[in-house]
Amino acid sequence: GPAAAISGARRRVATPRAMGPADAPGETHEQAFPPGLRTWHLALRDVPLARILPRDADFGPGVSDQERDGETAERLAFFGDKLLNSAVASAVYERHGLALSTGEMSTLVARARSNQLFAKLLPKLLREDMVAATPADAARRGRAHSAGTMVEAAVFLVFEKGGDAASAAIAEVGFFLLAEAAAGPTASDVTNHKGTLVELVAKGVPGSLRSKGLGPQAPDQEFEAVAKLDGASASARARTKREAEQRAARGVFEALVSGQGRVHGGRWAGTPDAPVAPPQAFEPDE
Repeated sequence: GPAAAISGARRRVATPRAMGPADAPGETHEQAFPPGLRTWHLALRDVPLARILPRDADFGPGVSDQERDGETAERLAFFGDKLLNSAVASAVYERHGLALSTGEMSTLVARARSNQLFAKLLPKLLREDMVAATPADAARRGRAHSAGTMVEAAVFLVFEKGGDAASAAIAEVGFFLLAEAAAGPTASDVTNHKGTLVELVAKGVPGSLRSKGLGPQAPDQEFEAVAKLDGASASARARTKREAEQRAARGVFEALVSGQGRVHGGRWAGTPDAPVAPPQAFEPDE
């Protein structure tokens, strides 16, 4: 299982070097680290850019197909996602103990683990060359998932190095993400509900999103969208296809967090703008 694979990776590799590759002449890394992320950036210096690039060819356009492997990056990101979940949960406990309700904890962790937040914080979370490989306005262009893949894959590759430095580096990221998520009540709430739905379907939650035009052609045409996810459904109409899809996707999240959907022993937590899927949602019906 994933835990065994991660444990095995830790045993196979050596402790990372303290400073990684040689510094460029005159470069002062100590002054460039974002606050609270020094150990993380030291560990990140040994991570090859090509290994974290997603399948989207607009990421890292200068990297050849022979160097990159987006499918492998997605697999690395799968493990990195689990490591970040643990790091953020540990940070929540360290900061809040048992003072928060389960709903408050779920919402806070969902915000801290949002791909939207990752995309927003890329300049602080990744190296300059990694940020340069990311299309401008990735979050607004519906590519937050690919940006999240880069962060999560990098987390696993740092972990794979093993040792106390790797553990401390990932813990730093957990505390950093928690602080950013707590900075405001909507710091990283979902703004692209359609993108979030598509991402969850890609990760294994059963669902779909369909839309069609209604009535006469423009300028009076309306669009209707139907979103389905984990047994819940919602529909919406709007003057544009995009708006109809966004409304329908948010509607299905409203239904899920209110208790609708498949009966599988799990319950969706969070809010429609920060939904948290239970583990059972990723399991197909028997």
